[in-house]
Amino acid sequence: MTIDFPWPAPAYEPQVRATIPCRVRFARRDFALEFPADLCRRPSTFADPTLHAKALAELAEADRRLAGEETLLLGLERLIANHLPERLREEDAARQLGISRRTLVRRMTSANLAFRSVLDGVLRQRAEGMLADGLLSRDAMAAVLGYADPTSFSRACRRWFPAKRTPRL
Repeated sequence: MTIDFPWPAPAYEPQVRATIPCRVRFARRDFALEFPADLCRRPSTFADPTLHAKALAELAEADRRLAGEETLLLGLERLIANHLPERLREEDAARQLGISRRTLVRRMTSANLAFRSVLDGVLRQRAEGMLADGLLSRDAMAAVLGYADPTSFSRACRRWFPAKRTPRL
């Protein structure tokens, strides 16, 4: 194997040559790796047709998910979380996703999603983390999550966590 570097030989060239167990050339036109033709013709000892087929199927599934509803959900969750404490509206989310509000609603409907449910889920997840930390007061948590008043936040917590203790003043 040969490695070509497009820069002049550095002062530490002997260390490079001692470290890299192949032919090394400096001051070449481009960076390049050359493999012997006989090495390229050898079948890989790691080649497994079953594993290859499974990997291709998993890649196709991942591509399908990324192009579908999961990408929409993840994108909305990210946008909502990044805008806190300001509440992101449906129109603003659509604009930031580069689509019309109608297209957003249509895609959400086809994915069985509702904007309010996604917003509620993000707020619930953030509240759960803050309650577990126990570092903030009810007023501070309400402010961080964009609630107009702490009482509204407490009502939301009672709805989200009926069996848990809700935040106090």
